Amino acid sequence: MDGESINFLAAPAAFLLGLICGPLAFRKAGFGWAKTLFGTLTLAVAGLAVAGIVVSIQKKAGIPELPLAWVSVVLAVVAAWRISKAQAPD
Repeated sequence: MDGESINFLAAPAAFLLGLICGPLAFRKAGFGWAKTLFGTLTLAVAGLAVAGIVVSIQKKAGIPELPLAWVSVVLAVVAAWRISKAQAPD
């Protein structure tokens, strides 16, 4: 597998990770269902956007062989962890 195909796999991985980890993190933090749904979609789309931005920058810089788009997956995990540690306002 070359770097471009590995980077291509990062976008769906970040999106699915946002869809899976989002509800768990928001419910653990004590948010209601409406905020959980909206936050989960926001987390998933943000992970997808970060992956797309990184791939675009890599192509313009001429270094598509580096698997830097996987940073979006790590950022989705960090965001879900930070959300789960927060407390919902009453």
